[in-house]
Amino acid sequence: MGELLRNIPLIVIVLKLSVITAFVFAGPWPGQLPGTEIGSGLPAGYEPSGAAWHTDLNKLFTVWDNGLVSMMDYDGTNITNWSVFGDLEGVCIPDPTTDFVYIGLERPDDGIKELNITTGQVTRFFDLTPWMQSQEPNYGLEALTFVPDTAHPEGGLFYAGMQENGTVYVFELPIKSSSTDSAVLFIDSMSIGFLGISGLDYNADCDIFYALSAYLDSMRVMQKDGTVITEYYLPGDSQEGVALWEGPGPGEKQVFIAEDNGEVWRYDFNSVLDITIIGNGSVTLEPDPPSYYGTSDTLTAIPDPGYQFVEWSGDLTGSDNPAVLLMDYDKNVTATFTLVGVNETTEQVAGSLMSVSPNPFSKLTTISVGTAHSAERIELRIFDVSGCCVKSFGALPSAPSPLHIRWDGTDARGAEIPSGIYFINLENGEHNYIEKAILLR
Repeated sequence: MGELLRNIPLIVIVLKLSVITAFVFAGPWPGQLPGTEIGSGLPAGYEPSGAAWHTDLNKLFTVWDNGLVSMMDYDGTNITNWSVFGDLEGVCIPDPTTDFVYIGLERPDDGIKELNITTGQVTRFFDLTPWMQSQEPNYGLEALTFVPDTAHPEGGLFYAGMQENGTVYVFELPIKSSSTDSAVLFIDSMSIGFLGISGLDYNADCDIFYALSAYLDSMRVMQKDGTVITEYYLPGDSQEGVALWEGPGPGEKQVFIAEDNGEVWRYDFNSVLDITIIGNGSVTLEPDPPSYYGTSDTLTAIPDPGYQFVEWSGDLTGSDNPAVLLMDYDKNVTATFTLVGVNETTEQVAGSLMSVSPNPFSKLTTISVGTAHSAERIELRIFDVSGCCVKSFGALPSAPSPLHIRWDGTDARGAEIPSGIYFINLENGEHNYIEKAILLR
């Protein structure tokens, strides 16, 4: 099928040039290895040079620099091919509810083709050569993705990566306002300090890019202004396409990497966060489960009644609540809660904090509690579930055997206190110990 005539005048507006310089040391690939190679059913000699996932059709699209567009299931089966003239290097699906996919073209002219996958016809060509002309024809447009924006009249913007200079160019195309207009509006460009850019995909949920460099065998996770979040060494070689996929179920996110050597690989790319609770409380996550590697999770600690959140430890430190954790790799986090009003150095020394012993505790029953190390004198206090001290026994002599305390169930003024759960606290001058919980009836 032939090219459409491209004699409609271009609208050219240059807003600004953003420059981001970044020196990043790539880390090990976090995705599960080995991956699954799914490209064996593609035509002989096929060299995948771009990839995109179609969310409505649940299909993977790839393109070949010899002019073929392919659609397949996640496992590489049920392949459909369309022949499109030119050196095809990228593909994206701005609106999966329509029949159109958009193909990045490197030669003979850098630009974007609009392909109707129902008719198999190219309906428009958007010429990008005024901005994306490389000195060497084989180092022009090499990556393409779309950033949706529901408030934008065209539904969002196209981002095209140029291999020669590592620059990403941003364009508005009239894909909603017209079915025939091929005018191009240049919006912005940014140098991401990433030579040999060969693939782009955008994660709308987390507002970040995944960018490939076939030169460096690496993948960068970036913000929309080019700020680098993290970077990974890629398995394989000649990587020229990247596509994110939500996977078959929650917490099963995958990534496709198309390689110019004829292979398409699928990797488990779902980050995992393990949380340990000390004390009484819980932690909520957003998103839950965590998303793709390179994204962030927001953790919120929620103490139970009578408890307070103290701190995070493990792969997250500090006491910010909520707190944000970069999921560049699988992480382990501990959230610590203590009783309100109890020193943060509280230690549990006699079984589970919430175990009730004796049960029930009758008034005037002798309470046996452990010896508080070798301190000469200790203090015993009783707290209610809100963390308020209802009774203090003052300074008591330490002894090599358990202490035996008789309590008549009254407070410091001798008034009878309500039935409920109370916590015995020992302090030896250096540490507090939550000894046990008792049920007073």
